[in-house]
Amino acid sequence: MKVLQIKEETAETTACRMAHTVDKKTLESLVRFFDFVYHCPRAGDDWIKSFVKYCSKGKPDDEICKTCIQKCKA
Repeated sequence: MKVLQIKEETAETTACRMAHTVDKKTLESLVRFFDFVYHCPRAGDDWIKSFVKYCSKGKPDDEICKTCIQKCKA
C-alpha cells in the first residue's frame, strides 16, 4: 500500500488475486522487493515520497535525481 500508494482494500483484493495467478517464486520476489524498498536506508520513506512525486508528475525531477545519485556514490 505504502510503496504503490494504493488503498488498503485495493491492495488486499489484488494481493489475493495475485496469489492465485502468479507463481509462488515471482510473488515471493515481489514481496522481497517491496520489503527492501521499505526498509533499505538508501530507499525507505524518502525514496517512497520521491516515487509519489514521480507518480503525480509522471516524470522524475532531474535535479533531485542528480543530487541523490551523487549522495549514493559518496
